[in-house]
Amino acid sequence: MKAVYTWSYFILGIVVLLSLAWRWDYPNTHLVLKSLLMPLLILGSVRQIAINYGRPGFFLLSALIMSLAGDIFMAMEGEEPFFILGLSAFLIAHMLYVVTFRRSRADNHEVLLTKKLPLLLFLFIGLALFIFALLKPSLESMAIPVFVYVVAITLMALAALNRYGKAGLRSFWRVLFGALLFMASDMIIAYNKFVEGLDYGQYLILGLYITAQWLIVSGIVMEERKNLS
Repeated sequence: MKAVYTWSYFILGIVVLLSLAWRWDYPNTHLVLKSLLMPLLILGSVRQIAINYGRPGFFLLSALIMSLAGDIFMAMEGEEPFFILGLSAFLIAHMLYVVTFRRSRADNHEVLLTKKLPLLLFLFIGLALFIFALLKPSLESMAIPVFVYVVAITLMALAALNRYGKAGLRSFWRVLFGALLFMASDMIIAYNKFVEGLDYGQYLILGLYITAQWLIVSGIVMEERKNLS
């Protein structure tokens, strides 16, 4: 991704955090600013990748559009239906990222990392179960939706892990770290909402999320540009 988009994205991210800290309420400033993040990533990537149906770029773009919808719904605080809509949008985004990661890896003879090192698979599954067990006493009617969401984000992290040896090393690490930061951001959202409000939790959630999305997008773009050249 070109430097101008990267710098613009992170500067906007800082402004979004400031709008939250300084409570710029008029007219819905935080919502408007946050809703500009994903379009900026789309602009920064769409000209550098093929977006034909079936290509990783098509699913990447679709994931970013669903993330934009999730951003808008999640920013509408205090309205329970919007939280459910946001959760659903990000659930779809995670599954689109799973497809993106699978399609952005080479079809070579390298054995999938989770098959080569099954301990990693059990580690991720164990972490997901631990997180759900921590949240479950506070979830009540949200237990099933949150469980499905935890499964989806764990699948996304595993799909990122299985790009090892099937994508460039820099692309692999960017996408993997992005997926892990996304996972951390979502788990903090759940803990913050259902268990206990954390001091500065919103800032941590946003900071992790903004960084995660850039790492994922830049990692996929990097691999796609290499494959298309």
